[in-house]
Amino acid sequence: RLLSLARFSFIKAFPRRFDDDVIAELRGFLDPEGYSPFWEAVGSKFFQRDYYTADVLSGIGEKDFIEALLPEFPIYVDLLPFSAQDCIGKVHPQTEPALKILLREGFEKTDEVDIFDAGPIVRARREKLRTWSALRRARIRLVPSLPETAQVCLVTNLSLDFRASLVAAASVTGDILTVAPEALAQLEAGEGQEVHYMPL
Repeated sequence: RLLSLARFSFIKAFPRRFDDDVIAELRGFLDPEGYSPFWEAVGSKFFQRDYYTADVLSGIGEKDFIEALLPEFPIYVDLLPFSAQDCIGKVHPQTEPALKILLREGFEKTDEVDIFDAGPIVRARREKLRTWSALRRARIRLVPSLPETAQVCLVTNLSLDFRASLVAAASVTGDILTVAPEALAQLEAGEGQEVHYMPL
């Protein structure tokens, strides 16, 4: 979950690097043996590659083969085997926790699916993301130690050498976030430097 929150925090820190809409492609349904009914019914007929090879090529940005090989005309879902129809928009069992995190964050399901395994594609306006709204900007102030009432926060620096960490912080006064010295090493930030933070 921390990794997901850190990604959204990075978007908040550098909004011009991202589109207004944020999308996430989720891994589609595979059976326990790694068999994708949708891939076997659709993708394998056009790509002449196994599922994993096509997925890796797409994952590293080599996507030209997709447009070159896909048919120009619609594929009628009703003509597909039932096993392929049944997994359209369904996530892999191990991906269900990630889907729940995204939905809580403000993403919504769409009628789009991944071309390889028919996994769902979810979408959100970046300003509507829960993390975007919850993050606050403050300057770091150091104290030798924190009270027992210190609250755990997600804190990120505002550098492209991006760091995110769970940090115990004392109460925020104005735009000052009070932390112990060890937090600076985690964030590679200095006293007085601006950060984003979000109580958890």
